[in-house]
Amino acid sequence: MIFIAMAFIAGSFFPTQAGVNAQLARVVGSPVLATFYSFFVGLASLGLFVFFSRTQWPSWSQLGQVSPWMWTGGVIGAFGVGTIVFLAPRLGAGTLMSWLLAGQLISSILFDHYGWLGFQQHPASLLRLVGLVMMILGVFFIQRF
Repeated sequence: MIFIAMAFIAGSFFPTQAGVNAQLARVVGSPVLATFYSFFVGLASLGLFVFFSRTQWPSWSQLGQVSPWMWTGGVIGAFGVGTIVFLAPRLGAGTLMSWLLAGQLISSILFDHYGWLGFQQHPASLLRLVGLVMMILGVFFIQRF
């Protein structure tokens, strides 16, 4: 139950982050710069956390075992945050987050169904697909009304 609560709380931060970063973009004059500053502050924050938590760094040999595609998470994150910063003032929080959620749900069903990226395989059953369709309908209603 604690993991579900953590996921819910983290999810609630997405529209907050979108609004904060959109305001930052307005002040600095660029969604790209706002994304850069956001990631810079995030990097500094994580650096402090790693330092104070005394997290053990991996060895060079461990880092050598990392496949190149595994480094793409940062690029994906930068694209995602940059897109959110650009779209937030244009779509509004409800519409933006609804369509982000729709994209997340569709890709999540695919990742689970095929076990891609190391996720435990969960077949896209009829009830899961019905739930997906209902969520997409919810997205449509949030945007439309």
